[in-house]
Amino acid sequence: MLYIQYNKSEAADLGRLGLEALGPLLRRIIGRFDARTS
Repeated sequence: MLYIQYNKSEAADLGRLGLEALGPLLRRIIGRFDARTS
């Protein structure tokens, strides 16, 4: 039971880190796309 709870919290932490990493990356990709189209 403790192992499952640990895995859940670890997955939540990884998800949060993934979102923090994806934010700037998405902005960079969108900026590149905008620069190419205009």
